[in-house]
Amino acid sequence: MDDSNKDFQEKILQKIEEGLGKNDYWLYREYARSTKQKTYRFDGYLTALGGLPLAIIEIKKNLDDKFLFEKAKNQCINYLTTFHVPYAIFADEKKIYLIDEESLSVQKTDLTQIKKILEDYSSPSSTQIREALQYLKNLFPQEKLDNPNTNNEDQFYLPKQLESDIKDLILNNDPLPQKICRYVSLETAFSIISNKSIRMNCIVGMNDTSEVNFVGNSFYGQKYLDRIPWEKEKINDIYILSCSSIEKKDDLTQWRLYADDATGVCLVFDVSKPQYRYDVRKVTYIDPQKEKDSFFGRIQELVSKNNIIFRNFHTWCHFLKPKDYEIESEVRVLYDNQNIKQPHWFLAKPINVLSSYIEVELNGDFPLKLKEIILGPKCPEKEINRNQLHVLLKRNGFEGVNVDFSEIDNYR
Repeated sequence: MDDSNKDFQEKILQKIEEGLGKNDYWLYREYARSTKQKTYRFDGYLTALGGLPLAIIEIKKNLDDKFLFEKAKNQCINYLTTFHVPYAIFADEKKIYLIDEESLSVQKTDLTQIKKILEDYSSPSSTQIREALQYLKNLFPQEKLDNPNTNNEDQFYLPKQLESDIKDLILNNDPLPQKICRYVSLETAFSIISNKSIRMNCIVGMNDTSEVNFVGNSFYGQKYLDRIPWEKEKINDIYILSCSSIEKKDDLTQWRLYADDATGVCLVFDVSKPQYRYDVRKVTYIDPQKEKDSFFGRIQELVSKNNIIFRNFHTWCHFLKPKDYEIESEVRVLYDNQNIKQPHWFLAKPINVLSSYIEVELNGDFPLKLKEIILGPKCPEKEINRNQLHVLLKRNGFEGVNVDFSEIDNYR
């Protein structure tokens, strides 16, 4: 390179350096990088002060010349795809262009805009997001993660398929149970059969109010609903029917807790593959303090540090509960209403929380079919009520439902 070209190159590099801020970046002149096949020499190589690679710089005399423009562009694209630096800059005395590694598209710009782009890229929050995405890329190499859907500079959405993959790894994915059971009072059982429908409560009206925000608080902190305000509305579109695994059929603890102190009944259902807006799944029990090295713990750390937003969090987070409740062996039927069915409202007792509920017909696309009713150990007038249940079931179109007594006979 003759001295005139070298002086011209230094003049442009100095202009770039001053425009970006000498105290904020390191700009190396005539920088070389090698592969096994070739050594490449760049006019400039830009890093953040901590050494984070930012841009390769190529200087040309006149970018109005189409040949020189195409040569500079192709050189920069070759540099980016070979060395995986996030940006390449090519410039002459009047013009400056930026190419990003992700899209390889050329953008005519200025030093003010380039400085902002580099500041955003090298900021701590952006670095954390890239680390999070890299971790997720390693877990899910089949997913395209180069373009997270960014809502604003502080949070970003994961692609839908990736969210689904994460959900499936966090939640219990045992095969769909063939049978499940639900403990209710005798009065509730009569109502279900008489109306041929079952009530599903909004998650807000469940017995334990901490359930509503359990996973949200684990991922996003105590102000979960303030940080993701649309969830306040969406949680009123999610309805839950709490059941138990069939292993809990005729279980004394369940009788005492959920069947009016064993005076109620246990309903046994066959389970079919969920259709439309339903999901049926065993609850996964989590102890956040002991999950730090698990997949859940790693995702929790990524989400909380990087403000990753799940699009359908409100539909699947309710299959997670604190490990304190593991003894219940709960299976949940979830219905995503989204204003399809007109809900009713009530004051949920004993928690005194205003909540909504829907009545769902026990036919059509509902995934549960009533197959058995067990009368509790303390159920009053067992023989009479069994006979009456048989009549009530037959008159309301329930065929092949067996009615029997609990085998527990020592609870009084």
